[in-house]
Amino acid sequence: MEIFGIPHQAFLGQIMLGLVNGAFYAVLSLGLAIIFGLLRIVNFAHGAFFMAGAFVAFLIGRHLGLGYWPAMIIAPLVVGIVGILFERFGLRRIYGLDPLYGLLLTFGLVLVLEGSFRVAFGSSGQAYATPSGVNGTDPFIIMPFFLKELKELGFSGVQNFPTVGIIDGTFRVSLEETGINFSSEIDMIREAHQLDMLTTPYVFSVDEAIEMAKAGADLIVPHMGVTTGGTIGATSSKTLEESVRLIDEWAEAARRVRKDVVIIAHGGPISSPADADYVMRNSEHCNGFYGASSVERIPVEKAIVDHIKTFKSLTSLKDKGGKK
Repeated sequence: MEIFGIPHQAFLGQIMLGLVNGAFYAVLSLGLAIIFGLLRIVNFAHGAFFMAGAFVAFLIGRHLGLGYWPAMIIAPLVVGIVGILFERFGLRRIYGLDPLYGLLLTFGLVLVLEGSFRVAFGSSGQAYATPSGVNGTDPFIIMPFFLKELKELGFSGVQNFPTVGIIDGTFRVSLEETGINFSSEIDMIREAHQLDMLTTPYVFSVDEAIEMAKAGADLIVPHMGVTTGGTIGATSSKTLEESVRLIDEWAEAARRVRKDVVIIAHGGPISSPADADYVMRNSEHCNGFYGASSVERIPVEKAIVDHIKTFKSLTSLKDKGGKK
């Protein structure tokens, strides 16, 4: 269904966005009008205080570890105290004077607040740092120093990739016996968690899910095997139904240790948006999808094949009577 040639979901989304933005500006303008009506002060710093409240909430969440709602309660109180101090030692001195004085004073406060936040946080959007794959079994890595170096380089977190978990059989037994084992990957995740890095480890069994939860993993990623699909994907894997069952089993085990752990599915038969949708609709505990080949290899392969087919379908020379 379309409205004015626009899909109705997009149209309704734009309507809602317009209402939200309109309400936002209405709140700001009402504050300005009320203050001017009562105090005869043109409070040019109204928006700056609003900005300061947003930063205070952000800093409370980041540095004090409080949740969203506590930050939303504390931030207005903090900004309110700053506003009281500004009124007591600034605005009160110019009551009864020309409103231009209030405009100049509050504009000066805007410059101070804006300049302070620019110095502290920069004037452009901050890029999201990316997690790094870390081989937890690498015998040539001194892990504590390596993880600190990753953090200094700007990586926000880690994942146990490459992982011995994808290997099974006699070869896996030999690796475990020689110290190249999954326990080393658990230790790596624990050390990264202690450095306050995001941790998103793959797990391959109930026991591994439990141990990763104990190590402090933020996201646990049940790995369903090598991704199928595309020209070089695996040709054998678990079924989607089996994957849903395993994801829920491993998730329940992890959440018996910590209820706040996030469960993200990955791999095996989950290679398309439809596959991911099936898993998330049918799984009781899955919170999302962790894409790899399904988002960077398979779409590219499909696009290249379709593009080449377009070239092959050209009839230019045939239409001219020449050779193909």
